[in-house]
Amino acid sequence: MNDSDNKIDILISRHLGKQLDRHVGRAQRAFLAEVSQRRRWYIPRYWAVAAVLLIAATLAGVFALKNLFTATQRDQTQIIPTNSEPQPLMLIAQTVAWQTTDDGTVMMNGDVPIHQLRRRVVEKIKWYDAERNTTIELHRPQEQVMLIGYW
Repeated sequence: MNDSDNKIDILISRHLGKQLDRHVGRAQRAFLAEVSQRRRWYIPRYWAVAAVLLIAATLAGVFALKNLFTATQRDQTQIIPTNSEPQPLMLIAQTVAWQTTDDGTVMMNGDVPIHQLRRRVVEKIKWYDAERNTTIELHRPQEQVMLIGYW
């Protein structure tokens, strides 16, 4: 290396030193500032959110208990009739629907031929309950199998 190369190296290193030395440690300082700022601001935010949730839960519990006690007090003050016999249900409608299918000849015990008919029956009954002002509907399905023997 010659003397001019050394001068250029010195000039470049001085120039780069002036330009870059001011940035040394800058990232570390910025990171520490951010972390310290988060600690200051986020911890109270968490406590504030926790306090708001606690207050909301307390208010919900108070209103629930209030409604529970007022409902039980209302139930206790109702007048119970002395004649507590249930009223009979009024029959509104009763329908029976059926469908018969022929299953053909089947073998019973492996060697006795018999004719098999299958009947599906659905009985629907509808009542009116005047005490509750509602209707009650009952569906009762049945399946009947008829075996007809050949003599």
